[in-house]
Amino acid sequence: MSNLTNVEKRKFEQLLGMNSGYVLDFTNRSFKEFVFDSTGRNIFDPRYDYESGSKANRLRAFWQKEDNAIVGKLMGEMLDYSEANGPLAEVCRLVVARLLENSSPITPAQTGFQDKQQAALDQQRSQALRQLKDEFLQLAGQSDRNAAGLALEKLLNQLFELFRLQPRQPFRVAGEQIDGSLSTFST
Repeated sequence: MSNLTNVEKRKFEQLLGMNSGYVLDFTNRSFKEFVFDSTGRNIFDPRYDYESGSKANRLRAFWQKEDNAIVGKLMGEMLDYSEANGPLAEVCRLVVARLLENSSPITPAQTGFQDKQQAALDQQRSQALRQLKDEFLQLAGQSDRNAAGLALEKLLNQLFELFRLQPRQPFRVAGEQIDGSLSTFST
């Protein structure tokens, strides 16, 4: 059993796009082959059948059932496959290194990196929210209400995207218009 922390798991999930049930761009076949080539394990073995049985849930079960060395090897190869860069990828690479060394979880205090990364993300989000607020206040005073309504749809989509709520564009269905929707996930 690996000792991935919940925070580490969430970092991997974010980097690999697991909120939709998928893992990167893998099909079932390519995911099975990738995991087998990396670890010698069959990811579609019933022991990894967890909740819906999606690729993301199978990977979550893999994290729970396999030891640090196997999980570290697989996650390192997935990072290489994804060719991800940036602060999130660097944090995930530190986690892989820890797993391969079979050591204790890395805490933010040990690196200071996660605190700096979070502060930068918070600052970017605050700036974006101020800009959206200014745009909203301009819309409130606009005399053409139809144009203001259409602009509001776009503004809301930007707001939802800022909080990773996966907004969808407006569409028409048999005589009515859906102004948009969003989806969330919970893990």
